[in-house]
Amino acid sequence: MSRLIRECKNALKQNMKPGLVLQAFALILVFSYYNSLSVQESLVSLTELKEQNRYLFSGLSTTLAAGIIPYLILSLSKRVKFNFNVLLFMMVFWFWKGTEIEYFYSLQAELFNTGSDISIIIKKVLFDQFVFSALYAVPCIVIVYVWKDANFSFRHWKAGLNNELFKVRIPTVLVSNWLVWIPACSVIYSMPTPLQVPISNIIACFYVLMIEVLCKPKTEG
Repeated sequence: MSRLIRECKNALKQNMKPGLVLQAFALILVFSYYNSLSVQESLVSLTELKEQNRYLFSGLSTTLAAGIIPYLILSLSKRVKFNFNVLLFMMVFWFWKGTEIEYFYSLQAELFNTGSDISIIIKKVLFDQFVFSALYAVPCIVIVYVWKDANFSFRHWKAGLNNELFKVRIPTVLVSNWLVWIPACSVIYSMPTPLQVPISNIIACFYVLMIEVLCKPKTEG
């Protein structure tokens, strides 16, 4: 448990400032949406563009926010060495996740309604974080990132699927996921369904920076 806490603190410490900025921006955007006619009209125009092909839009926007931008930040800050294959992986992986998230948010709207009542938001957050994320989304991300960090070698990837992965790394990412996404989802689900993916993309940029730290294999010494 002490190691779990230490790993979470390390990831949050390294990315706290950009995380706070992104969370604050998301809150300001939501506040502006409900209090500024011009902001509301601009976001409505965005939803109209999105509705032309919502899966393509969500895939591309998530690719940019969670794939391209975080990887360029990591490369430019010298935290990782630029590798085109890794960038391509990030783009493909997060395009897939973006289309998946679009489907999941639509499913949530069908299951719990599309309103912004507190009871509806709570149901969506709980289902999102303690069912979808805990049982599928987080383990999926960690396991696929193990393959990336093994330089896409299936032999080394298989060796990385060990007890430490399931007892330390996945729980560490899951706890950190809750710290970021429980408040973030409360903001996201307060918005109309068509705007939920664009808002989540803002938070995803910080989240990917964080999981890069959490999923990176530790070296001794």
